[in-house]
Amino acid sequence: MKNRTANFIIVVMVLTTISGITGNKPVTAENTKIEDAGFKNHWYENWDEGMEAAKTENKPVLIDFMSDHCGACVAMEKNTFAAPEIKERLMSGWICIKINTSHSGKEGTFDGKTMNYYKLSKYFRVTGVPTFVFLDKELKP
Repeated sequence: MKNRTANFIIVVMVLTTISGITGNKPVTAENTKIEDAGFKNHWYENWDEGMEAAKTENKPVLIDFMSDHCGACVAMEKNTFAAPEIKERLMSGWICIKINTSHSGKEGTFDGKTMNYYKLSKYFRVTGVPTFVFLDKELKP
C-alpha cells in the first residue's frame, strides 16, 4: 500500500507540474533545454540494462515512454524530473528507464519476449507520449 501511495504522489506531482508549465506558450523541444546532465545520466536508456539494475538493486522501476519530437517529454525532463525533491526521491529509491519509442531498432526483453522499443511500448498499452509506467520490485506493473 505504501508503494501505491508513493506512486500516486509522484503521478500527482508530475501532472500538477505539466499543467503549470505550459502557460500561454506552447511547449516544444525547440524552446526547452535540458540542463541537468547529472540527473539525465541517472536514467537508463537501454531497457535491458535498466531492468538488470532493478533486479540487482531490488528497486522499483519508473519507465518514461517518450519520443524525440515530444515537447511535453522534454518539458517533463526539464521541469519535473529536475525538481530537487523529485530528483532526490527518484535517484535514491527508483531505477529510472527512458524508452524512446522513435528508436524502433533498439530492443528490450520483458516477460520472456524480446521486442523493439515501439512494440515494447504497445505491450504496456502506451497510446501516446509521454507515458509513465511503474513496476514494483518484482518488476510487475
